[in-house]
Amino acid sequence: MRIEHAVIMAKTHLSSQMTFLSGSIAGRNYANLMMPSTKENFRAIDGLLFVEVSGTSDYKEQKVAVRYLAQSNQVWRIDVSDQEVRELQAQKGNLEHILAATPDTDEIKRNKLQYLINKAKVDLEALQISKGLNQDTNLPWTKDYLRQTDFYYDANLSVLHVCLPLRNVNGGYIWAVLDASKLDTIKTTLINEL
Repeated sequence: MRIEHAVIMAKTHLSSQMTFLSGSIAGRNYANLMMPSTKENFRAIDGLLFVEVSGTSDYKEQKVAVRYLAQSNQVWRIDVSDQEVRELQAQKGNLEHILAATPDTDEIKRNKLQYLINKAKVDLEALQISKGLNQDTNLPWTKDYLRQTDFYYDANLSVLHVCLPLRNVNGGYIWAVLDASKLDTIKTTLINEL
């Protein structure tokens, strides 16, 4: 398998996700980007080791960025700020305060508040997990090689880097790192035959 062929195959697999990922970035839809089916779509790409999807939302021009690491089968946000965590904690606390002040006889309001509190708990946990993964995950790869080109073959690490632009108005990219050990095997075979 030649490098160019491997790049075409990788781009084809990633392009099948382009509309979904671009739309998710455009709408700042982290629920889409982090749901189990998204992980399954990434896991289905042969040889995929890592993906970073990053861009700017078309609404309010906010940064949106997630990563997927095949080794741990994890998707997480890489743009979580301490302020965002504090705001969500405050929102959850405010909802709990309102719930405590709501009479037991107002069952409908209490149920709605409890739903919002539970959702805030889940969202807060996801933010904290993302922050932890950002701190604890050390990647052996860097995107620096892709400044001048849309792909790069790293023979030292036996990986192929591919970068594709997103289609949303404010743009972004998909950066994927794929196992390229088959390319190394072919290279070694050719050298031995010579």
